[in-house]
Amino acid sequence: MGKKILLTSAIENFGIADLWDTVLQYKDLIIKNGYLEENRKSQNVKWFQSIFVNKFMQLIETRSEMTGHINEIKNQILQGSLTPYDASKQLMDQIVKNI
Repeated sequence: MGKKILLTSAIENFGIADLWDTVLQYKDLIIKNGYLEENRKSQNVKWFQSIFVNKFMQLIETRSEMTGHINEIKNQILQGSLTPYDASKQLMDQIVKNI
């Protein structure tokens, strides 16, 4: 399916049916060629990674022994004395040390 340019106007009720037909054709195409399923799988992996990182940070931030260290790191970032990369490395080193 090549690129399509469709003229539409909801106000003038023009081209809406053609637009919807094109959307349905595209949906059929990506189902048939497997793109939809592969894209969903890829999205699921990205969502897993995002959720895991968020949950991990919540766990770390609720640990009393880490709270002070995290706040100190955040302050150093805000003051410009520590880069986000170095802060992340420092925090990860601290976490590994406490395992």
